Amino acid sequence: MRPLIVLHGSWHQPAHFDDVVGRLRREGAEVTVPDLGGRPIAETTRIVQELVDRAAEPPVVLAHSFGGLTASGLQGISHLIYLAASPIRCP
Repeated sequence: MRPLIVLHGSWHQPAHFDDVVGRLRREGAEVTVPDLGGRPIAETTRIVQELVDRAAEPPVVLAHSFGGLTASGLQGISHLIYLAASPIRCP
């Protein structure tokens, strides 16, 4: 199973995904939910890109809300899932 990175929205925190992350981990998934709270897109993208670069294989990224803006700038991922997220970056 590929590693999974879950990106939360602006008004959320990693704990909001505890239920789904717990279920996935019980099934053997390697799940990371970085805390992106209140940071600009360039910084959140850098933080997550570092996680992608360190992964043993290209991860799947699940992006919610603001997480979609972050995810849109990532390179080297396997799949990208937008969950009520914005896939478009504004200039």
